[in-house]
Amino acid sequence: MSNIDSIKGLEFIMPVILLLLGSLLTVHRMKKNIKLGAKLKWKEEFRNKTIDFIRESMELHNKSVFLNLTPSDNDLEKNKVTGNFVDISQKFDAAFYAIDLMIKDENDDTRFLIIKYREIKDEAFNEFENESGSTDSSTINEFYQLAKSIYNNEDYLNKII
Repeated sequence: MSNIDSIKGLEFIMPVILLLLGSLLTVHRMKKNIKLGAKLKWKEEFRNKTIDFIRESMELHNKSVFLNLTPSDNDLEKNKVTGNFVDISQKFDAAFYAIDLMIKDENDDTRFLIIKYREIKDEAFNEFENESGSTDSSTINEFYQLAKSIYNNEDYLNKII
């Protein structure tokens, strides 16, 4: 009789154990899916914000040259040109700040990204103030390469998400 009782006990306990094991595996799989979804969403947002920043960088770069070469004889026109440059500069800053808010953990790439942002801005201001008229966008390309390395860095993503 003892064997029969232990078999009946196992018949009762086994489904409970399997149910618990199945629910634990389901919860684990759900957590992984949520984390993967968060990574994909972060990557999509980062990519979109980087594209916006590069677009604003190119516009700032091009407008700094164009606005500076615009002839202006009176102070009203000079103020208007300066106002246009300030507006473009603010859009540029806003585009970078959107990226900066996504960077939750600093590493070499993120620090260099901030340095490149400042270099792009300084170059544009120099072009605007000094009438240099340069069309060099290598700093923007360097920014893009750094953003790309952050985007593809799985260790960084695992750390921040």
